[in-house]
Amino acid sequence: MFQSSSRKALLRRAATPVFALILAVGTVGAQAQQIVTTTYPGISITTGNPTGTQLSAVAYPITVNTTGTLDVEFTTSPGHCSSMFIRFELDGNTATPVYTSPAVLAANQSTGFITLGPVSPGTHTVAIRAEGTVNGCNFGTLVGWAGTARVRTSQAISAEAPSVVPTLDGRSIGLLGGLIGIAALFGLRRRWGA
Repeated sequence: MFQSSSRKALLRRAATPVFALILAVGTVGAQAQQIVTTTYPGISITTGNPTGTQLSAVAYPITVNTTGTLDVEFTTSPGHCSSMFIRFELDGNTATPVYTSPAVLAANQSTGFITLGPVSPGTHTVAIRAEGTVNGCNFGTLVGWAGTARVRTSQAISAEAPSVVPTLDGRSIGLLGGLIGIAALFGLRRRWGA
């Protein structure tokens, strides 16, 4: 049988982690993420290309902030009179685009969302650039291009500070009540000398 001081030490050792666990119930966990889609309508570029050049000299830059997810979609304008390839360049790398459409896009066609990430958390620049082909009104020089871009990024959801007063569910309240009952019994046993 335990001696009185051993019982107190055992109760203290058992009660402290249990009480800490109860206090932790209901606190906010790690930072959650949400996916945000931003639309960039009305993109219209005049390339300024010299005769015979199909790759647009001008790109459309979009600066985004993300925690890692980076997906981009481009839909050509319904008013396009020729088809073109679409390139996505990341963070100023014009020599090696992250994506080039595998087929030409006609008027009102989309790349669909193309995953460019995961990327490091922070600010990134996606440049959209068109490359023409001889067809329709294109006789060897890309003069202009237009469309709509959509960008999906992940953003952190701000976590609220944990409440000073813990939130307890029914199970935790029952456990706390049981611990209080056990402590009361030990206190009464000591008081009555049992």
